[in-house]
Amino acid sequence: MAMLFTVEFLPLAIERIDEDDCSEYAVRVAVRGSLDLEDAAEAGLLLRTLAAGGAHRVILSLEQLGYIDSTGIGAIIRAKKDLSARGGDLVLLNVPPNIKDIFELVNLKGFVRSFYDDDEALRHLAASLPGVGPKPDRP
Repeated sequence: MAMLFTVEFLPLAIERIDEDDCSEYAVRVAVRGSLDLEDAAEAGLLLRTLAAGGAHRVILSLEQLGYIDSTGIGAIIRAKKDLSARGGDLVLLNVPPNIKDIFELVNLKGFVRSFYDDDEALRHLAASLPGVGPKPDRP
């Protein structure tokens, strides 16, 4: 099955958006199909290209992912390391149960955060923006 990507840019801070600075956006990449030997290189190329272009906060939505193998897991790990080295982050969104089981077997969840809510993922990524942090708890 061929892989299909959908890419969206989501603002991280409503009060101060510079439309020319993609570091103030998260990029949601929705993956549909399989992330395996045949398609992992293409996924890695897309993620590296986004990072090189300044998109350092990525939400990888896996809701429509049907299958992943070790090359797909490797592509996710490489993208996470590359983004972290650039001061960014990669998080997973809506991981299907069969894929989640595989990630638990290889202990990926200890390396890449996973969310099941868009807003939670965006808040996590926004907290790493300079001058923006998690809102303090009120007493």
